[in-house]
Amino acid sequence: MFRPEFSIFIEMLRLPKILVILAVCGWQTGFTQSGKTSSAAEADKAATVYVFLSPECPLCQNYTRTLNQLETQYAGKISIIGIVPGKTWKTADLTAFESKYHLSFPLQIDRDLHVVHRLHATTTPEAILIRADNTVAYQGAIDNWYQSLGRPQNHPTQNYLQDAIDHTLRHETPPVTKTTPVGCLINDF
Repeated sequence: MFRPEFSIFIEMLRLPKILVILAVCGWQTGFTQSGKTSSAAEADKAATVYVFLSPECPLCQNYTRTLNQLETQYAGKISIIGIVPGKTWKTADLTAFESKYHLSFPLQIDRDLHVVHRLHATTTPEAILIRADNTVAYQGAIDNWYQSLGRPQNHPTQNYLQDAIDHTLRHETPPVTKTTPVGCLINDF
């Protein structure tokens, strides 16, 4: 006999593992903490980019334009989800960050660093591209705009994340699958 209290668990079995982790961590399904809507259709996309951000980080702020461009360029093919790690962040902080930088992708707070640990993220900003089969296609810097903290180039010459997305959409392995992100280390507060 089917028991209604198990219906949520049954539905979670149909989602990619990372979405199950998000649900277990107490994140709302279908509605994000920043107010942007998401849907089960996102689970059917070819890949998802989890980008770890800190609203107060100048590097993260500078990369919002690039991330918005990627979200627009690959709309319907991939999803981008911003993950804001740490216990100090409030929904209002995410809403302000989203509004100021006109983010076109949803944000989530990872208060207990469950997603950080599951995906082995270390830095903000850091991008992790997950294929539909839940394998990591790419992890690291968005591009090579910054060689080190405070030392940007005039413009990036290698677009690691975009290249990884392009290869993943063609069902190919990206030529670069891991780089060392430049930014601030993720901490427990």
